[in-house]
Amino acid sequence: MVKVASSVLRCDVLAGGGVRGLMDFAALRRAGASGVLVATVLQDMLVSPEDVRRAMEL
Repeated sequence: MVKVASSVLRCDVLAGGGVRGLMDFAALRRAGASGVLVATVLQDMLVSPEDVRRAMEL
């Protein structure tokens, strides 16, 4: 869905919901997401803020 939205709409796409870990961040970036909404994944300490920054740079 992210890939289609970013190519068809030609705008920044933010993804969120169901993000459970770093592999999800990397997959969303590869699919074209400009950013990923983080809340529960940080609140539950499943990843650190630094991990998120690194994953979004891939």
